[in-house]
Amino acid sequence: MISTNAKAIQASFTRQAENFETKAMSFSKQEYLEHTVSCANPKKTDTVLEVAAGTCVCGRSLAPFVQTVTCLDMTAAMLAVGKDMAEKEGFCNMNFVQGDAERLPFLDDGFDIVISRLAFHHFANPKRCFSEMARVLKPGGKLVVIDMEAAEEALRATEDEIETMRDPSHMRNLSRNDFAGLFENYHLTITAADCTEIPVSLTAWLALTQTCEGVAAKITQRLRDEMAGGSLTGLQPYEKDGKIYFNQRWLMMIGEKSSLPRRLKDGIAKYAEDFDSFYLYDESGIHAHMESLKSNFPNVDFLYSIKCNSNPHVLRSIFAAGFGADAASMGEVLLAEKAGLTKEDIFYSAPGKSREDIEAAVSRAVLIADSIDEIKRIEAAAERLGENVEIGIRLNPDFSFDGNAGRPSKFGIDEEQAIAFLKSSDLCRIKITGIHVHLKSQELEADVLASYYSKVLRLAEKFENLCGGLKYVNMGSGMGISYSPQDTPLDVMRLAAAVESRLNTFRTRYPDTKIIIETGRYVVGKSGFYVTKVTDRKTSYGRTYLILKNTLNGFLRPSLAKLVAHYSGEASPDGSEPLFTSTDAFEFLTLKEDARLETVTLTGNLCTASDVVAEDLQMPHLVCGDSVIITNAGSYGAVLSPMQFSSQEKPIELFLNKNG
Repeated sequence: MISTNAKAIQASFTRQAENFETKAMSFSKQEYLEHTVSCANPKKTDTVLEVAAGTCVCGRSLAPFVQTVTCLDMTAAMLAVGKDMAEKEGFCNMNFVQGDAERLPFLDDGFDIVISRLAFHHFANPKRCFSEMARVLKPGGKLVVIDMEAAEEALRATEDEIETMRDPSHMRNLSRNDFAGLFENYHLTITAADCTEIPVSLTAWLALTQTCEGVAAKITQRLRDEMAGGSLTGLQPYEKDGKIYFNQRWLMMIGEKSSLPRRLKDGIAKYAEDFDSFYLYDESGIHAHMESLKSNFPNVDFLYSIKCNSNPHVLRSIFAAGFGADAASMGEVLLAEKAGLTKEDIFYSAPGKSREDIEAAVSRAVLIADSIDEIKRIEAAAERLGENVEIGIRLNPDFSFDGNAGRPSKFGIDEEQAIAFLKSSDLCRIKITGIHVHLKSQELEADVLASYYSKVLRLAEKFENLCGGLKYVNMGSGMGISYSPQDTPLDVMRLAAAVESRLNTFRTRYPDTKIIIETGRYVVGKSGFYVTKVTDRKTSYGRTYLILKNTLNGFLRPSLAKLVAHYSGEASPDGSEPLFTSTDAFEFLTLKEDARLETVTLTGNLCTASDVVAEDLQMPHLVCGDSVIITNAGSYGAVLSPMQFSSQEKPIELFLNKNG
C-alpha cells in the first residue's frame, strides 16, 4: 500500500516534471554539478546509482565518466523526462527504474557510487533510505549525499513549515550533524564535506512546484516581513534587482564503505576473544538476499538448499521468513523438520535413495523420484505402508543449460524415458504431481538463466498434459554469487523482468500450478565469514609465512582452489562446483588498521604441504593472535570441510542476528 508521503511526492513531482528542466526554473546549477562530479571522482569502470533521481540531472552529469548509471525514482513522469533528455544528450549507458528509495530493488554491494541529490528532505524515513543506499554500495565505494542544510535549531520548524506550504511532499531539512550521524551509524567513513550557498529566486522557486497563488502570496509576505525586520523564517531573504532572493545551503557529504560493516567488525572482534577459529553468519545479509528474491519474484515460491549451509540458526531464520527446503538426504529432511517446516514445504530430491530413506520420507517430505526404478520403489513402499503418495520426478531434459541438446547425467530421468513411462505405466499407489529440473549452479548471466527458466516452463506444459495436471514446477537454481573481483553480480531484477512474460503466460494457462525456484548458494554465500588466528609467523629463504589455525580442515575451499587449479592446469575447470569456483574466490581481511603492508603466504597448521590458503598476498603486518577474515564462507564452507583431519579442535559456527 502506497504511503501518504509517497502519494504527496508523486503528485508534486508529476506536476513539476513538465517544467523541471526549463532554465528559468531549473535547480541543476551547472557549476555545482561540475563540482559534484569533481568531488565524486568517478572512474570509467564505475557503476553509479542515483536515488530519488528525478530527471536524473546528476546521473547525466556523471554518465560521460563512468561505465553505467542507474537512475531510480518513484515518479514515472520525472523518469520519462530524464530518459528523453539522456537520449537527446546521446547517453547509451543509462538505465531508468521506477522504485522506492526505502526498498531499493538491487543486490547488496552492487554499485561503486551511490548518490542522492536534493531528495532527503522529502523522505519520511531518511534512516531507512540511507541504510538502503549503504546496502547496495560496494565495499570501497562512495556514498554521496547532497541536500539543503537545515537552518539553525531555533528556526528549523519555521523553515520546514514554509517549505511544506510551498511543497506538501517536503518532510524536513536535516542538519550537518544529522547527516554525519547517518554516515556514522551505517559505518561509512566521511572523506569529504562542504557547504555551498546557492542563490534562489523566490519567483522561480514557487513556480517550480506550481504553488497556488494564495499560498505563494502568504510565503512572499512572510519573507517581505522578515526583510522589514519582522519574524525570522530561516530563509534569510534579500532583495536584488527588485526581486526577492534567498540563499539555500547545499551540503555535500561523501563517505566510503569499508569491506566489513562496523557491526560485523565488532561481532568478529568480540568472538575472536574467545575462539581461535569460527564461522560467522550474518542474518541481515541473508535476509537482504531473501528480500531481493521475494520482491522481484512475488508469485514464486523459494526453496533453500540445505546442503549449502545446514547450521540450525541459519535454517530457522530462513524458514521463518517463508522459504521451503530443498533437501538432498533424509538427514536434511529431518533438519528441515526440526527447524520448523512441515511435509508440504520439504522437497527431497537426490539420486540413490535407499528403501529406508523412502519409507522414512513418505510422511515427512515431498519425494522427488530420480529414476524410473525409484518410482517403482516408492510405489512398493506405498503399498507396504498402505498409503497413497503424491510424488514429483526429476527430469533430465532434451536440452542443456547452454541451449544445446541434452546430455547424459546421473541426475534425473531422461525426458523421452519419462514420457514413455508415463504413457505405459499403471501406477496404483502413487500419483506424479510435480516436476523438478536442475542443470547447473553458479550462473551470473540473467539472460542465460531466463532462457533456461523459459525452457523448463515449456517442458512443464508438456508434462501438465501427461500427468493430468501438475501441482508444482521446480525450476531448480542456477543462481550464482560473485566470487572473483572480475565477476558481475547476478542482476535479479533483470532476471525477473526477462522471464516475467513467460511466467505470466504459464500462470494464466495453469493457475493451480505452483512455480518454485531453488536458491542454491545465493541466499547465504556472501553472508558468511571464516575467521582464524595467526598462530605463528616465520621467514624462509626470503618468504614470509603466516601460519593460521584450522584452514584446510576448517574452511577447505580456499586451499582446495589452489589444488584443483594446479592439477587441472586450468584457471576455472568445469564441473568442479561446489568444491571449486575460481582461484580468486576469496578476500582476506583483517581487523588490524596498519598502513604498513607486507607480502605474505598464508598457510594452515596441518602437517601437509597442500594446506596453503594464499600466496604472495599483500596484508597489514600481522603477529600471533591477530585474526584473518576470509569472505564468501556462507555456503559450502563448514559442510564441506574435513574437520576430523588431524584431530584438531573444530571451528565453531556462530550466528549474528539482525539486532547484532
